[in-house]
Amino acid sequence: MAPNTPKPALVRRAMLAIGLATALSLLGDSSLYTILPLNTAEVGVTTVALGALLSANRWVRLLSNNLAGWLADRWARRPVFLLAMAIGTTSTLLYAVANGYWPLLIARIMWGIAWSGIWVVGNAIVLDISDETNRGRLLGLYNVAFSVGAATGSGLGGILNDWLGYRSTVTIEGILTGLGLLIAVLLLPETGGFREALIPASAVKTKAVEDKPLPARSLSAYAIVSIILVFALYGANRIVGAGMFFPTFSLFVTERFGETISLGSWQIGSGAAAGMGQSVSTLLGLAIIPAAGILSDRVRNRWQVAALTIVPAIIGLWLLPLGQLVLLLLAVPLIAITLGSVRSVTSAILGDVAPQAARGKVMGFLFTVGDLASAVGPLIAFRLLEIRDLTFIYHLAAAIFGAILIPTLFLALRRTHSW
Repeated sequence: MAPNTPKPALVRRAMLAIGLATALSLLGDSSLYTILPLNTAEVGVTTVALGALLSANRWVRLLSNNLAGWLADRWARRPVFLLAMAIGTTSTLLYAVANGYWPLLIARIMWGIAWSGIWVVGNAIVLDISDETNRGRLLGLYNVAFSVGAATGSGLGGILNDWLGYRSTVTIEGILTGLGLLIAVLLLPETGGFREALIPASAVKTKAVEDKPLPARSLSAYAIVSIILVFALYGANRIVGAGMFFPTFSLFVTERFGETISLGSWQIGSGAAAGMGQSVSTLLGLAIIPAAGILSDRVRNRWQVAALTIVPAIIGLWLLPLGQLVLLLLAVPLIAITLGSVRSVTSAILGDVAPQAARGKVMGFLFTVGDLASAVGPLIAFRLLEIRDLTFIYHLAAAIFGAILIPTLFLALRRTHSW
């Protein structure tokens, strides 16, 4: 082990710190997509304003993502991550006292700035402490933390909203975000010093690489096309998941099953059912996310794995509008598998092909593309709801994934047989 290479204990400590902090920070934001559409009168906003409010945090990240990456390089990773967690705690607590469009908009903008620091720097930390032999696995584990936080927030928000009401719900979630900040303060080490120490696994010739060498010109073309397709796939994943599916799912459940859902002798509110459905289904799919990363590490052909992970969402988005409870319980985990796995695999591909000196900038641009897609998604979805139904929106989302699957398969095959 090189003198400045991160020790396994430090890697575990860093992953634990950013994983727990990131998961807890997501509780307020992810629950807002479930409970805000159900509490517009209490917070003093209109249904038309929901699209702007739920996407405002993503619009601001078009600027703040690059700022977060620049600050992380200039100030080091740890202080930027901690500052972002502090802003995230404050913004979530502001949801509890905000009344009306403008105060809530300010809180959403603050959250957008906070999430830039948390997510951009969190991924940069993973790249600091990983190489090509374990990057997919570690990014997969970090995305599991993301999915756990998002899923728990949806379920917890729905349950607490039905039990305690909107303002008490977001207050509790703000306190839990503060707990994530405390965990990061106590556990997170500085990892920026390891950036130059790690030797890429590609620098070591293996038999698999020697059996299928790629010419320098072909490798350059592969890298360029891979980066472009990573941006396209990541953007499609975000516009479908964060932009079209999650913001409308509680409305879909209410529309198809009414204000309450009967399960035998139990009566469950639609808000709680929607949140619990997303949470349980996402948690069931969590084993697939690190498995996709591990598989991509082992086969050394991440595009084949990427193509494989797109298919479940296409199936799920066609099953969901059929409106049967059994099909809904099958469709949501299929969608969750794709949304989580694509995040980890695309980040790993980008870490492989991007120049080491430019990885931070390229990752920042990747998340900017994703945030642009996420910001446009709710605006498109809620605008389409004025003229079309949710079935059309979910079929459109399936078509987006179907379109991106074609070049993904092409690149996977070309990578297999060389350029």
